[in-house]
Amino acid sequence: MNTQKSKVSVVLPAYNEAGNIAVLLEKVQGVFIKEGLEGEVILIDDGSTDDTAKIACEYMKKIPFLKVSRHDKNLGLTKTLTEAFKNATGDIIIFLCSDLQSDPEEDIPKLLRGIDSGADVAVGWRQGRKRFRFLGSKMFNAVSRAIFGLDVHDLNWIKAFRREAAQNLALKSDWHRFIVPIAAHKGFKIAEVKTNWYPRKFGKSKYNLTRVPISILDMIVLKAEFMRGK
Repeated sequence: MNTQKSKVSVVLPAYNEAGNIAVLLEKVQGVFIKEGLEGEVILIDDGSTDDTAKIACEYMKKIPFLKVSRHDKNLGLTKTLTEAFKNATGDIIIFLCSDLQSDPEEDIPKLLRGIDSGADVAVGWRQGRKRFRFLGSKMFNAVSRAIFGLDVHDLNWIKAFRREAAQNLALKSDWHRFIVPIAAHKGFKIAEVKTNWYPRKFGKSKYNLTRVPISILDMIVLKAEFMRGK
């Protein structure tokens, strides 16, 4: 598939990211213009208590292909992504973080090249992360590689999907962390692309190191499901 001829849906889950939304949307719009992309941008405000939704809605006047929806309460990333994947109309669906720790101007073209290489799912691999966050993520990813036999360094980062892959994941609660193993188990081809990591300028991190032990238990449950043929 030549991504230049494909419709692209960029999915942006957001929770209390008012300080980042304006720059984020301008960068995404700039990529669409520079790369000649056709498609849509889907921003889902996941129950923010700041002005994230208000600012995003204002940008609908400037970006005609921007769609904004809002949850009355915070439902979490798994439910938000499931909703976005279901409603996206693109041939290729790109998931980006809304905190600008990834740069859409760099990363959208990189992810599209990953899909162009023949992959069904292109997975970003963060470069230059802060050490204290990297250690928890490194442990999580190392255990994941051992359990699932995947040669992927960074499961919980930005991704691009062919439409069929994104809409056939069947994610359970908090299983957005296991998108890559689930996609691989279903036979979809995975590619990894190196992307730069940038520190936050606004807002607070949603990262929670205490989730690592629970996530490892979830891995064991998921692996058991794979072995039962689910």
